[in-house]
Amino acid sequence: MAVIHSSYYAMFHAARAVLFQAVGSAPKRHDGVIQQFGLLVRDQDDTLRTAGKAFNEVKDERTAADYDETILPSPDEAREALQAANSFLAICSARYGFNPPGP
Repeated sequence: MAVIHSSYYAMFHAARAVLFQAVGSAPKRHDGVIQQFGLLVRDQDDTLRTAGKAFNEVKDERTAADYDETILPSPDEAREALQAANSFLAICSARYGFNPPGP
């Protein structure tokens, strides 16, 4: 559960940084960040659109894992969220000039 939570927040903060760089501002609320990021990448290439979709999916997984007591994510789901976050950070870094933190 913590892996999904942390993966989402890494993506959230990276998306806010992209928005600050690309448009000069970024919403504070999660849904606003996801919406604005989606609008930013909707007319871009498949890689960025896929990253936006992954961001939205990991947000849904994080919300379910954090707030639904009946949800217990599997190790595979945690690995997938972590891989999605790593990919998202790499794409943001490559497209918007950020240097992701090292291991």
